[in-house]
This record gives sequence, structure tokens and C-alpha cells, in this order.
Amino acid sequence: MLLDKDKVRLHIDVNGNTRYQCGQAITGCLKVEVLKDVQVTAIRLLACGKETTSFTAKKSGHGKKVSEESYIHYHHLITFFGFSKESGRTGGASLAAGSYEYPFQFVIPPSAPPSYRCCIPAGKAEMAYILRATVDIPHGFNGSKQLSIVVLPTISQLQYEQLRNASETFNTTKLALSIDPGCCGKYRDPEAALEATIEAPMIALLESNLNGGNANSEGYALNGLAGSPSSSSCVRVRLTLRNLCRKAHIRNVRVVLCQHQRLMAQGNSADGVQTIAKADVVLPHGELIPRSVRTFDVALHLPDAIQHTSEMSRRYPLPTMETLFLQVSNFITVTFPGLEAETVLTFSDAMPIVAAIDSTNSVPMIPFTHCQNVIYPEDKLGAE
Repeated sequence: MLLDKDKVRLHIDVNGNTRYQCGQAITGCLKVEVLKDVQVTAIRLLACGKETTSFTAKKSGHGKKVSEESYIHYHHLITFFGFSKESGRTGGASLAAGSYEYPFQFVIPPSAPPSYRCCIPAGKAEMAYILRATVDIPHGFNGSKQLSIVVLPTISQLQYEQLRNASETFNTTKLALSIDPGCCGKYRDPEAALEATIEAPMIALLESNLNGGNANSEGYALNGLAGSPSSSSCVRVRLTLRNLCRKAHIRNVRVVLCQHQRLMAQGNSADGVQTIAKADVVLPHGELIPRSVRTFDVALHLPDAIQHTSEMSRRYPLPTMETLFLQVSNFITVTFPGLEAETVLTFSDAMPIVAAIDSTNSVPMIPFTHCQNVIYPEDKLGAE
């Protein structure tokens, strides 16, 4: 004997599209197959974007506390058939056996935060978007079907055009180096130092795939502009080194793009650092000799996607963003393996990472703090 919920089969059809940009419309059809006549309250479809966080924060002394919070950034409910939630009715409608189709369209708010999943040793946070179809069965178990969607970190085309060929420069002077004394040819240079300059692009565009990489009629595109700084998922950084040492030969230089991730809840915070990309600099003749200057173009190869599910490895970065529960910023470090350098060159607030371009220019300029939600009233399409 079939339960009432098993008499109804639900399918959310979005034409295979599960990745969208902020401000983009999700268009599809809820398909309902009724195997036998069934009593229902309503058939509904919910679009929801919810952020959650949970982590262990250190308290004063040796104590620890688990901090947890959640926040609905986006909520839009459509009732296609039966009685609206607003009516408070439970039952009173019926569906005859057959097939039904209910077209729908949701618009992701331009200010909506992108999808992400952050995992650090202290805990985790997630911004997840779902479409959930429900057949509300009176006095019984409801039938439901859920589809996860991904909202990509999006930049307006106007801002992207301003940043795509721009760069910023970070200078240091006389970074002290420690050269260990020893025997067998090792020496100590008490005045060992170097100067460094980093020139980095002001935006990084990941080469991920949006619905097969095709632009759509609404004017949205992913990596649709030629000559982007990271058109091959690669960011190029220019590094200039001045070896001021009298004796020390610099033989190894490593450039690393990292991400600082901070979780926040209930007045507490927890921090983690993730490596996004790294490259070893090839020095001419294998070394940078004392009292010399060299400039290197370093290619940092980025992953092709933003981390948004638990199945993805830690090598995928988070969007560069800020919400009530998460702060993400990027930085570049330069180290000198084998030289035993005491100082690491750090370039803070490096280029934001995005994955889509909005040619309608409806999304806010970045950086932008996602702290206001968008809650729509219930749409009663064919409902009472």
C-alpha cells in the first residue's frame, strides 16, 4: 500500500543548470507526477540561501566554547496549488492521478553572498543554496525533492574592466637575513639583507565552468573577456629582488598565494590559513649573487573552482568575501628555502578571487559586506 507521499513524484527541472551568478534568474519547471488520487494541502517550491557556522573558540584560561549561528540570506516561497502557508489551512485540496507542470522563476539577489564551504581546524562554515519542492500531505508525511545550486562570486563588468589590467605594488627595504655560522664552507654575514618588490594584479578570475561555459541571454558571462589576468587560471606576479649581502648567494625563492579565513559567531572567532598556489622561482645560473638585482615573472596556477561542497579538497579557495560569519582575504608570501631567512616577505590584501562577470552591472562593487537578507513574501500562484 502506497503512503500518500509516495503517490506523488517530484522533479525540479532547471535544464541542467546548477551554477548561477548573483542577480541571475533561475528558470525552470516543477514536474509533478501523481500515481493515485491524493489529498493535499499544497504544492510548494522554496528557494533558500542559508549560512551556518560552528567552531570551537578558546576562552580565557584553558576553557573552550562551541560557537554556532545561522542566518537566512535569501528566502522565496512559491505555492503553486492548494492553500498558501499564509492561510494556515491543513488539507482541503486534492490532486487527481496524472502529470502536472508548474513553471517558475527565481531571481538571486545581486547582493546575495556566493556559495562556499570553509573548513579550518577549529570548525566550519557554509553558505548553501537549495531549491526544495514539497507536497504538503495533511495528517501524514510530506513528500519532498531538493536540488542544490551554486552561486558564483561575481564582479560587475564595469569594475572588472577597471581592474583587469591594473596592478598594485608592495615594497620592502632591507629584510634582515640570518646566515648560520658553521664549518665546511658555511659562513656568517652579519649584514645580510635584501630588498624586494612585488607587483600583483588587482583581480583574479578563476577559469571555472558556468553551465558548460556558455553566456546566456541575460548578459551574464564567465571568463568572457579576452586577456584577463587569469584567463588560464593563472595569476602572474612580478618579483624584483636586490641582494644586498656581501657573501650570501640566494639560490631558492618561493612565492605562495595564501588565504586567511576567519570564522565568527557569538562574539568569538577562529582563524585558518590555506595555501592556494605556489611557485619556485627559477634563478638565472641557479642563484642570485651578492650585490645584484633581478626581476622575475612568477606564474601562480589557480584551481578552477571555488570550494563549495564537502567533497572538494582543501586546495580549492574560498571567494574573497565578508559576511556576518566569515572574512576571507588573500596574501602573498616570499620565502627563501635553504637560506634560513628570519623574515618572510608578506603582501597583505592581495587580489580578490572571483569566478563570474556580470555585464548588467547590477552586483555591488567589491569589497562588499553581505549582511542584509532578502526575504520575499509568499507567491500564491494558483493557490488560495
